[in-house]
Amino acid sequence: MKVVCALVIFTAAIFGSANAVEQVFDTVEEHLRLGQFGQVFSSEKGFEQVFGVITPTDSILGLTTVQARFRLGQVVTADYTFTGATATARVVGIRVRDNKRMGKSPAVSITSGALGSATITLRFTSQRGFGINSEVTVYGTP
Repeated sequence: MKVVCALVIFTAAIFGSANAVEQVFDTVEEHLRLGQFGQVFSSEKGFEQVFGVITPTDSILGLTTVQARFRLGQVVTADYTFTGATATARVVGIRVRDNKRMGKSPAVSITSGALGSATITLRFTSQRGFGINSEVTVYGTP
């Protein structure tokens, strides 16, 4: 009897979790379809931050390294401005990959421009006593 109850509970848990995962994927697909992640979607995965939605059909518009030396006991800032090669260039996503150890990454913010425009400015703000060493990849349509 105990084995049958355990089996029923185990089966219900498996189907319940499968249904929950399916609902999450449906929600994400709907948000992507509506373009709700396109404006201010940022995600941190270890050493990188992603702004916008980068699809396989997007081209790399720019690739550079932003560096600033550390100052003992001070916060360091650095600005990076990307301007498209043509007036029709459109930035749809930005990937910032940090070359420092985990937990030492600078904060990245968009200070001017926006996703969907040809020009965008990023501001890097380090933690106190650390420098900045990040690779910036800009994706979009040329």
